[in-house]
Amino acid sequence: MIGTIGDWLNFAAALIKPLYQAHKLAACNCNYLHANETTVKVLDQLKKGTTHTSYYWVYHGHETKLVLFDYRARTRAKQTEKYIEKLQVLSEYR
Repeated sequence: MIGTIGDWLNFAAALIKPLYQAHKLAACNCNYLHANETTVKVLDQLKKGTTHTSYYWVYHGHETKLVLFDYRARTRAKQTEKYIEKLQVLSEYR
């Protein structure tokens, strides 16, 4: 039984995950991918009253005209490079 709003969100997210995966493939299936990193201050659950920096990555497929938003609690250049490589492999697979 689903009891809290958090449970409802998790349940809904699980239902639409295949749609998100299909959108990710479609958005990134192009020869030229624009990417932008934006920092976001997020409240830290472990330290009351403090924040940490998280990142929103926005990818725009030049040919597809589709946009993909990706949230990362923490990011490093190597993690982002691996993510982009993974997107490229997924696009080539398709």
